[in-house]
Amino acid sequence: MRFFRTVAASVFLLISLNLTFAQAGADFCTNSLTAKVSINASDIQNQIPFGTLAYLDHVTLGTNALPVIFLGKFRPQDQSTDYFGFFDQDGATLHFVNATRTKIVTQDQSVVGPEKVKLWVRNENQEGADCAAYSLYHCLRQISFYSRSLKALKDNFVTESMRIKTLVESINTLYYHGDEGRNMDAAVKKMAEERGLNVYSVPKDSIDDFRKYIVDNVLKGWPILIRFNVEPVMLDQSLTILDHSLETLVYANRNLWVPFTGQLQGNSAGGHAIVLLGAFEAQGKKYFLVSDPNWGFPRLWPQEYLQRTTSANIQAWQIWFP
Repeated sequence: MRFFRTVAASVFLLISLNLTFAQAGADFCTNSLTAKVSINASDIQNQIPFGTLAYLDHVTLGTNALPVIFLGKFRPQDQSTDYFGFFDQDGATLHFVNATRTKIVTQDQSVVGPEKVKLWVRNENQEGADCAAYSLYHCLRQISFYSRSLKALKDNFVTESMRIKTLVESINTLYYHGDEGRNMDAAVKKMAEERGLNVYSVPKDSIDDFRKYIVDNVLKGWPILIRFNVEPVMLDQSLTILDHSLETLVYANRNLWVPFTGQLQGNSAGGHAIVLLGAFEAQGKKYFLVSDPNWGFPRLWPQEYLQRTTSANIQAWQIWFP
């Protein structure tokens, strides 16, 4: 799949000196962080609902708890350290903090166990023009986290060597194996069915029905793999992404490929593939949680980005259990 990158995925930038006071004060690189979710322990049935309001308590915040949307826990490829994600909507900032330094408690002060927190895949950065293979891999790995996953799927992600083998297979299937390399439908179906999964290629007869299907099923908890044509240049998204996992705070690149509308000068810069992991609404605005192989940490897409698409420039696949 053709894909152009303008910025290396591993690049991190220093925090701009003109950050707002609230952003500059929210430095969770040292000391413990407590997140109090706005739900009682008795009201948590299986897991904390995705998109639940929470309040962060940290020494750098003083007496002012920071209201955020709790995004859950993110596990990297090597499974070494999990991270919690928080979305400060008022400050337009995403925060990612080591799980080992973070305590999640309920409204009635009960400590939340790891089984009660939604687990998401943290991306493995793509190498070159292979976003579709990485996103297919991330989609399968996300599904392997579900309790219903079969052994045929889970075994692909048990060890580092198996994870690497599965990723290489995804790259080979999409780009080097004849018809599968030229036909993403066939490649997705092959990778999924060999692991005991079904694939549904979302029909595009009606673009409105297409968009509705995606939103409805992501809300139900199913990841959706999408491939779309992109704008000539990346979008500098307004969200600030802060990584608190190191000794000093770092500010991740905000650029994103977004669907091509044809309204900007120039042709599409090629195609890109991502995974829509989850969806939530906060303060009347709707978002997707996105696994984008350009970046290690996930991104948020306003759901209005889907309105940029036409049936000619997007494809989508739902992979699910039989």
